[in-house]
Amino acid sequence: MSAATDATNQRFRYTMTDETSDHTVDLSDPSEYEDIVSQRAIAFCHLAKVADSVRDEQVKEQCLIMLRKLNASIRAPSTAEVRSIDGGQI
Repeated sequence: MSAATDATNQRFRYTMTDETSDHTVDLSDPSEYEDIVSQRAIAFCHLAKVADSVRDEQVKEQCLIMLRKLNASIRAPSTAEVRSIDGGQI
């Protein structure tokens, strides 16, 4: 793994600090979460970070469109279409 990839993965790690447990949660792999709502929520976090850091206005606009769609699919997961990254239905 390159230093740049490792640094990117580190940005997506955070520490849980509730009273029951303190552990690092790796947000770099949404597939670690079994339910589709959790996967979408983690994807939302990743995309929000990209939208916040990108300079290209067209890319930012596309990120915001995807954030709206992800938000809608989190609110109503049973009615949302699930597609793979390449666009095919799952």
